[in-house]
Amino acid sequence: MKPGVLSALLLAGACGPDADSRAPDPEPGYFTESASAYQVGAVFAQVLETDEDIALFKAIDAERTQQGYLIADAGFLESATLRANPTDLAWHPEAGLLVADDGSPLHYLSRLHEGRQTEFAPIPSALRIDDSAFVLRLRTDLVAVAPDGTIHVFDGSHLALVSYASDGTLLHASFLPEPARSETVAAASRNREALGGASVVLASELATTLQPLADRRLFVKVNMGSAIGYVLDAASAEATPVVFAEGHEGRGWGATALFESDRILFYGAFSGPQLALARIELVER
Repeated sequence: MKPGVLSALLLAGACGPDADSRAPDPEPGYFTESASAYQVGAVFAQVLETDEDIALFKAIDAERTQQGYLIADAGFLESATLRANPTDLAWHPEAGLLVADDGSPLHYLSRLHEGRQTEFAPIPSALRIDDSAFVLRLRTDLVAVAPDGTIHVFDGSHLALVSYASDGTLLHASFLPEPARSETVAAASRNREALGGASVVLASELATTLQPLADRRLFVKVNMGSAIGYVLDAASAEATPVVFAEGHEGRGWGATALFESDRILFYGAFSGPQLALARIELVER
């Protein structure tokens, strides 16, 4: 979910263990891009911004139901900022509510459990950002919980998947495939400088969706080269790109997406349709 959904749930203040007291972190690895790809084909259902019978303000989250798709619309929400920059949340059956925010320079998440909010998921040493180099820099991380209880954070600055056990112990970290990852990070840096630097551009939202799949893989929506996202297998470190089939390009279909084995739902405020449902097939490249 996005920031507006979260803020009413948050409490000021957090405490937790010092991340620097941990043993040294293992160096992050890299995902390897798969020889196959999920191709997005023709749109077979869509809602246009001009449709008079459906008035969406800003679609911010989507879930599949037996009747169809449930869309959360930010135009039905009221919020007030109570904690630094919440960007995503997930529910864990043991850890409770996990919030991706800027509450700690050494942790990705805060944990809201039994009425207390504490720091959670220490950031690996290799992925920490030196805040002294910036007037202000907001993180845009995402969080998801896999069916087996593993907690995954997608680091929006480094384009890396960082995984944790249910108690917050770091399991592993892997960057998205090269060279597209480095090229995307470098392009974001150039754009930030062209617009006035870090004192003006507080954040660059490169990734917008981190979705756990039933088979323990994850879908991340992030534009890198020709890919509009990847299906990530943390166990094998394989990243299968999600791309548009030739003749079906449509980057304006939606900023966020809900991935399924045979279809993908694009939603969110962007140019073009607010909602677009398109076919998917797995092909060899």
